[in-house]
Amino acid sequence: MAGPEITVTGLKDFARELKATDFKGEIGRINQAAAKPVAVKAQALARARGGSAAKGAKTIKASRAQAKVTIGMGGKAAPWMWGSEFGAKQFKQFPRWKGNQFQVQPGGTVGYILHPVLRRDTKDFEVRWWSEIEKLAAAAFPD
Repeated sequence: MAGPEITVTGLKDFARELKATDFKGEIGRINQAAAKPVAVKAQALARARGGSAAKGAKTIKASRAQAKVTIGMGGKAAPWMWGSEFGAKQFKQFPRWKGNQFQVQPGGTVGYILHPVLRRDTKDFEVRWWSEIEKLAAAAFPD
């Protein structure tokens, strides 16, 4: 599923150079920490919606992936969560279908749970992420 994407030129090289330091794996920690507030807000929104969304809210989690920031939901524990997120045309337990083509712009309408939070909080996420990356770079490569 495609979502908002920010390409950071040189991040792969930076991550490769970190492997030679005591800071191996720190980008994953930063990715997870920066995305966690978004996941927590989406969990709260899912609980507030009730029904199947509330039942699967606990599955909304930020990943610790090194290569990209990911917030997942559903999986084997709650395979219906993408229906709760995007709606459906034929299954009555879900809200009406909103589509699944994400747009970062404030006028975007896709999603009921995670995507509205992503649209609203993308800028805050970026500020948190860059702040932590800059701290890591300063600590790992002080000269």
